Amino acid sequence: MQGAVGIKEEPLYELDSIQRAINQVRGVHPPPIMVIDGQQFPLVIEGSPRSPRLMMEDCGEHMRLYLEVSGAAVQNVWALPGPHIVFRGRIIPLEWTGPAEDLDPLMTGSIKVAKRLLVRSPWRSLLAHAGQVPPQAEKAKAVRGRPSPILEMWEVDSRLCGRVRFKYHEDLPEIDPLERIGLIVAEGKDGQIYKCERDRDQEFNRSNEFIKRGALVQRRGAFGFVADGDAADRFLAQVIPNLQGWDVRGRDSLHRGRPPKDITIHTSVNADKEHLALGISAEVEGREVSIKELLASASRGQNVIIFKDGMRARINDEWLARYRTLVEFGGVEKSTGNKVKVKRHAAALAVGLAESGGTMELDEATMDLAQLAKGGAKIPSVPIPDGINATLREYQHEGFNWMVFLSDRGLGGVLADDMGLGKTVQSLAFIRHRILEDPGIQLVVAPRSVVDNWAEECQKFVADIPVYIHLGLDRTKKLEELPRDGILLTSYNILQRDIALLKQLQYSTIILDEAHIIRNPEAKTTRAALNLVKNSRRRMCLSGTPVQNCAEDLWPIFHFLMPYFLGRRKVLKETLQDDKKAIERLRSRVAPFVLRRIKKEVATELPPKTEILLHARMSDEQYVFYRDLLEKERVGVMDLLGSRGLERSRVSILAAITRLRQAACHPALVGGDHVPSAKIDLFLDLVDELIAEGHRALVFSSFTKYLALVQEAMQERGYTYQYLDGRTRDRGARVRAFQEGDDPLFLISLKAGGVGLNLTAADYVIILDPWWNPAAEDQAADRAYRIGQDKPVMVYRIVTTDSIEERVLRLQDEKRRLVGDLALEGLARALEAGDVEKLFEIAAHAGA
Repeated sequence: MQGAVGIKEEPLYELDSIQRAINQVRGVHPPPIMVIDGQQFPLVIEGSPRSPRLMMEDCGEHMRLYLEVSGAAVQNVWALPGPHIVFRGRIIPLEWTGPAEDLDPLMTGSIKVAKRLLVRSPWRSLLAHAGQVPPQAEKAKAVRGRPSPILEMWEVDSRLCGRVRFKYHEDLPEIDPLERIGLIVAEGKDGQIYKCERDRDQEFNRSNEFIKRGALVQRRGAFGFVADGDAADRFLAQVIPNLQGWDVRGRDSLHRGRPPKDITIHTSVNADKEHLALGISAEVEGREVSIKELLASASRGQNVIIFKDGMRARINDEWLARYRTLVEFGGVEKSTGNKVKVKRHAAALAVGLAESGGTMELDEATMDLAQLAKGGAKIPSVPIPDGINATLREYQHEGFNWMVFLSDRGLGGVLADDMGLGKTVQSLAFIRHRILEDPGIQLVVAPRSVVDNWAEECQKFVADIPVYIHLGLDRTKKLEELPRDGILLTSYNILQRDIALLKQLQYSTIILDEAHIIRNPEAKTTRAALNLVKNSRRRMCLSGTPVQNCAEDLWPIFHFLMPYFLGRRKVLKETLQDDKKAIERLRSRVAPFVLRRIKKEVATELPPKTEILLHARMSDEQYVFYRDLLEKERVGVMDLLGSRGLERSRVSILAAITRLRQAACHPALVGGDHVPSAKIDLFLDLVDELIAEGHRALVFSSFTKYLALVQEAMQERGYTYQYLDGRTRDRGARVRAFQEGDDPLFLISLKAGGVGLNLTAADYVIILDPWWNPAAEDQAADRAYRIGQDKPVMVYRIVTTDSIEERVLRLQDEKRRLVGDLALEGLARALEAGDVEKLFEIAAHAGA
């Protein structure tokens, strides 16, 4: 409310804004508070307008003028467009036909005005709208004239505005038809005072030419119109050409109907330690364009900016598209003035934006970052820091170089080397580098089963760096007892439980091992990891399979590494679903920030790995049991698809698929206690042969109940074994017992033991049931097939013939061929309605 005045250059525009604001607070309870000169008043808006009276007192050469409202003199009040007066918190609308600004001089109280001025603007208009005749009327020279209609037009933003005036005589000013007196009294150009009687009937007839077309409205004391969009276009095309004898003004200055002018945009991009600063300036035909308005329009996807006078200016489509991409993927922060800050990882997008605008300036750091993002950066070799008790292989040194290269530029990445290629030792070399560069806490978060391995590797490779393990029931709950330097090891489970404590620390570096664990954005573990982003200066992820189920798995990982690198999760999901080329764009975007090497490329000294698919054919008894269960599940699934649709039935459908998978493993898992299992029979024959030949094997299953049946069979045969699933407490002890002992078998839950274990003592891997995601099976096999293995490794996968397992494998192959490994979606999340029908129908046919 400070500095409120009457409306001046843009009356219709200002009036709308004030009127909307008043309407929004009208009737609000409790009422808003208005502060006037330091005093607070409850804001009250009166509904009925009051008529102001202009009072005039003769003071010789001057006239004393003041306003009365409801019998009280107006003194020391504010004026708002409308017009309104504001007095002690009350907003009072006035019934006034003239320009509101004419009343401004009278808001502070009475004033003296020289009589000679009362026949000049603006006092002549004030008196005429107030119904007062100036004192010079009696002596004025009378003239006669007919009202010549005038239409003035202008533009305010996108609106076409106009008002009607009348001209009676060349020596008299144009008048507003809403002036309340029937006599025009005014000073002519020659100094003579003239008067002329108005022809109200003729004024009405000419104004009626608008009224017939519905175009005439009374706005703030003037006959006129306000039109927007199609209404404005129709007015210009249909009403204006039919006005006969009118003086139409302003048509040539209107921008409506003209093609918009192109905006030239200049962009400078400069990199600091954490951000890129974009300096943006824009102009069109020598006129400066508001950057705030430019960016607001671009964010809304609008390529035309409309100036206050109606001029239209166009943002080129390429710049608009690139800016919206930058907003989506660049983590744009609040802009100040003509500066916009984005994340450093958005360098390529920022440069692309600058290139599309017209002219640009880029500093060297920005060009370096852009080259990296485009995948063309040359990564320099960095000496391995002292204190690493290991000789890194060439590819491991390259991995270290890559991590340092990203870190030096404030970026993060995913070291996605094949399992067993030494991601841990590469990471420890990077941690050593970071400690020298930025001393502080180096946090490593890993699955519980892997934390012990990290501790051992730290002792082995960087023994002089203090290591603190934050695990167990006796772990500290006090901030002051947590370390302020060295390496802090913890598990994802403890991270989630202790996030309130851990997020109080500041970290030099955070490394997430097996980072695909945070692939679910809704999981508490993921939210806990993302909670640490602001508390860390550098972040890296390790994962042999960053994509476990679908391409969306990458979003939380990269959001942790570089917030908004992949934009908003919802938009990414929708884009991947709707745009067939989105996978390729996603692959290109993440490629520079994912480093993956596979064993056959870099670890050529490894012995060969052979993979064999074994088929177990069901006995008649098991086949009948399986077929009956299949038919029951098929009927239920088809009913669900028909009544509820795929999305609402997905959980139930997957449960049905799981029951069929279990039946294919062993009928006892789904109630067939006395029905034999072809798969376990085949497995036992294989195990007998392996043990007889002196081999040792890792045995994986996704069902712990199935592993329990396997344990019973092993005990009946007298075979010793180690066992690990999600409930196993001391996992490190089980691993050491197998590695250093002579148990021929290690039974492992695929989900619990498929990552982070080094089990090179085994030379056989048996996967009892196919997992939704083949990458998880590959990880399991690579527990044995990794650096340190000196024996050929055999990987057996056992699949039950004519069961849903075979169809699962075929569906996975189809998906992989369709979209590639990066976008391979696990069956659990990728099934479409047609897939479900084929899955059950084909399986039913195969069992018929």
